[in-house]
Amino acid sequence: MALKKHNWKVLVMLKDSLQKIFSYFGVKIVRIRNYTDPVAPFDVLELAVQRQLLEDKESFYYVKIGANDGVLPDTLNLLKRKHSLRGCVVPSILDNGMQSFKTFILTLPGRKISLLHIDIDEAAENVIDTALDAGVFPEIINFGWTSILDEKRFSLKMKLLDNRYRFIDVGEDTVCVRGNRE
Repeated sequence: MALKKHNWKVLVMLKDSLQKIFSYFGVKIVRIRNYTDPVAPFDVLELAVQRQLLEDKESFYYVKIGANDGVLPDTLNLLKRKHSLRGCVVPSILDNGMQSFKTFILTLPGRKISLLHIDIDEAAENVIDTALDAGVFPEIINFGWTSILDEKRFSLKMKLLDNRYRFIDVGEDTVCVRGNRE
């Protein structure tokens, strides 16, 4: 028993000596708790969709561009099932050219897009530019940003700001919400 008590004292003296040495470099030795705080992230896109549904559920309409078949699990598919969202899936607007986007908008019920979900990272900025230039201002825009060059991403975000959008990067996506005029 005396041996264990002696070992403990040696460890405390060693810790104190190391602490003095490290303190000269601005480092402090502290005890780490044996648990970590739980992290429960929330889905920013879902919060934006819920807010929009509260404002006007009847006219909510989503457009997913560059989608797979619209059935495989993804963020939008989960929201569709959870909130019974109405909308359409467009495999690729780029196949028909961006000029057809204006024509496509005319075919939509109410000609209003509540959520524009862009699933083609390499051309997200083209789709957003075309939509905004066509006078289509979705309340929510969700797109992947990781494959957009920094310069293009900066100019896209400036254009979004000019059109009253606020945005946040969440993982590999950017969620944009259009603000009110002030």
